[in-house]
Amino acid sequence: MIIEEFKLILMNEIKEYLPESYKEANISFNKTLKNNNIELDTIVIANNKQQIIPNIYLNTYLFEINEGRAIDEILKDIARLYLDGTRDNTFEEFDTEFDKIKNQIVVRMVGKENNQKLMERAPFREENDLLVTYRWIAKKDENGLGSILITNTLLEKWKKEREIDSNDFYEMALKNTERLFPAYVTSMEDLLLGLIPDMIEFEEFVPHKKSDTIPMYVITNKDKMNGATTILYPGILEKMADKLNGNYFILPSSIHEVIVVADDEKVDKEQLKCMVKQVNSDMVEAEEILSNSVYTYDRDKKEIKKV
Repeated sequence: MIIEEFKLILMNEIKEYLPESYKEANISFNKTLKNNNIELDTIVIANNKQQIIPNIYLNTYLFEINEGRAIDEILKDIARLYLDGTRDNTFEEFDTEFDKIKNQIVVRMVGKENNQKLMERAPFREENDLLVTYRWIAKKDENGLGSILITNTLLEKWKKEREIDSNDFYEMALKNTERLFPAYVTSMEDLLLGLIPDMIEFEEFVPHKKSDTIPMYVITNKDKMNGATTILYPGILEKMADKLNGNYFILPSSIHEVIVVADDEKVDKEQLKCMVKQVNSDMVEAEEILSNSVYTYDRDKKEIKKV
């Protein structure tokens, strides 16, 4: 089955799985631009002339159908997701007044190479070959997280209403991000061996003292989502250098975390580069790739640069 055939089935049958009050609902389909220029197909259901959120992504469901899952089960899942979403008023009305949402505006780090379309429609800052973008956290609870991209149009609207300095806007968003998504860390060894039940708050983390292995650590946030952004937090790179007592490499494992490798004579830079590219190619979803680069942090200069 191809996506257009799946959409036709949805158009004709999804209302059968929704309450009677949705008999006149309008069914439409969009393409949503995600990280790394990935476009995903979504279904949008509008009832009583009001577009209802969330958009429901269809590509995974199409894969499941082609793997043999019953269409009836898929339609039930989509209807359930839609109805669950409409019960959360957070996503039914968007109030984008700056003063009401400014404390929920955060930064998010993505790769530059594959996000040219994003650069055309949203404000950003460049950090080496990475981009810092902005999002509004519209929902964050036990059921998950929902965010909305801050576009050029929205930022220009705010600038017409008040003076917004680009640097001040970045600092505000960064401070919000650190508050909402505090940094967590663990050693790669402990993570792989399952020796700890969870990540450790960054300030409480103490590196292992072992001479027979090259220390490697995973830095993310408490939610383990978009955790690579934590390397932007004020002082975190310096503190990591102090904990390791030296320089280190930063490997962009994905948009969700980075791996820190202590810099010593055992480390082969070219091997690290090959490892990052191989992992991105074989193990990381296209939408979650951050970069194929390797970065180094210089403790004395207090700077990060691409290797």
